[in-house]
Amino acid sequence: MSEDSNKIERIENEKLVELLGSIRNDNSEENMIAVLKEAAVAKFLVPVDGTDGNYSFHAVSDSKGKKYMVVYCDSDSFEVAFENKKEPQNGVIAGFSDLINVVMDMGLPTSLANSDAYLSNLEVLYDYVVEDPHVGNDYKTQLSIGLFNTFIANKDYNKAFEFYGLNAEYIPIDNMAVYESFKE
Repeated sequence: MSEDSNKIERIENEKLVELLGSIRNDNSEENMIAVLKEAAVAKFLVPVDGTDGNYSFHAVSDSKGKKYMVVYCDSDSFEVAFENKKEPQNGVIAGFSDLINVVMDMGLPTSLANSDAYLSNLEVLYDYVVEDPHVGNDYKTQLSIGLFNTFIANKDYNKAFEFYGLNAEYIPIDNMAVYESFKE
């Protein structure tokens, strides 16, 4: 791999870094909402191994065995994390919606999230993404379809129908066909 192929765009999310630091001292709902609002329009560095189109992501586990995708909100943190690695670490730039879509596209059943709040948290996040004028409609559409399909996959048809009714503008499918399938 040439030296230039490991060059990654520099990311500096100063406000997000500051907000994440403040959460360590005060994880109030107000601070969490501030972080979500800032993260919804931020770009992140995601360490990856493999080649374009065949990436594997890095993950960390907590004491309960849950795994979390590793992402960095600024280049300095990314560089410090991998400074002792012999080879330069590959990374990709991803928006917040991209990260959510990657996880949702994995098709994992929500039962694997080991959390009753999994979909509720995604719905709250969805509300911030949809209301943010800086987030493009393509992201809103992808996230809408992903959540809608998640409700269907979990056989939560009432929730799927409610979600579709509230967000049909971002779900480009045949409205009548959806209505007919829910009537059954």
